[in-house]
Amino acid sequence: MATTLHTSQTEASLRQELALVNVEYAELLAHVRAAVAAARDGELDPLVHLAGFLEERGQLPPDGVSASRLVAEAFARTAEVDRQFGGAL
Repeated sequence: MATTLHTSQTEASLRQELALVNVEYAELLAHVRAAVAAARDGELDPLVHLAGFLEERGQLPPDGVSASRLVAEAFARTAEVDRQFGGAL
């Protein structure tokens, strides 16, 4: 019985964590789309939509780090996770 309860709690915890990730992804996507729409509409600072979102989370890129380096680091992390799951991603 304890194993079933533990498994149930673990599954509930994983569902909650996945829900939070989905909410964060949806919010990030909304901000990205807002920035693209703002650029298309000729707003003076379309990145303000993203900068505020990142700043709230302490995720602004450090000064002096290039965009290509940030993207390369993200691809490297993605490749590592893909390897951990046997190329299933």
